[in-house]
Amino acid sequence: MITKIVIENISKSFKNTHILNNVTCSFEGGKAYGITGKNGSGKSVLLNIIIGTQKPDEGNVSFYTDNKPRIGVAIDGTELFPYMNAKEALEYLASFRKEAGDSDIEEILERMGLGKVGKKHIRRFSTGMKKRLLIAQAIMEDNDLYIFDEPTNGLDEAGVKLFYEIINELREKGKTIIITSHCKEDIKECCDEVFELKDGIIL
Repeated sequence: MITKIVIENISKSFKNTHILNNVTCSFEGGKAYGITGKNGSGKSVLLNIIIGTQKPDEGNVSFYTDNKPRIGVAIDGTELFPYMNAKEALEYLASFRKEAGDSDIEEILERMGLGKVGKKHIRRFSTGMKKRLLIAQAIMEDNDLYIFDEPTNGLDEAGVKLFYEIINELREKGKTIIITSHCKEDIKECCDEVFELKDGIIL
């Protein structure tokens, strides 16, 4: 279980354009955090640095935990294996950690409203169905940290309500959650604390 995540003096530039400028903040374990800001404010870059898919030019990210942190991630716009069906995609992703079995995958597909389309190619999914599947792969295994980027973008009202229920369940289990969203309702419903990024600086 994560007790704390500390972001210290993170800076990142692309082609001489500063995206993050000396960002410092921390996330306590067991809480849900929101990161808000306009397009281009650096939210996605900060998330990628936290999960390790991008390296900062300066600064570091420290995880305070007994073991290597397990992270579930749903980044907006990610499309999972378009020529697989939903069940095949989750089975493939589950094969790396070997924690989610066949019954777990079927259960999460049902929970996300995808039970009847589990054998349909992902490329034929609607935007909302793709988002539901993206959330499913992030939560199908037991993680310490969950990161959701624009999680309700493309979801219908029922999907949004389901996502809020999932966040509350994760909070009750003591998980750490980070959400970026332009939707004020997402932040209001899901988050204990909120950081705002503006011009690459935490306010």
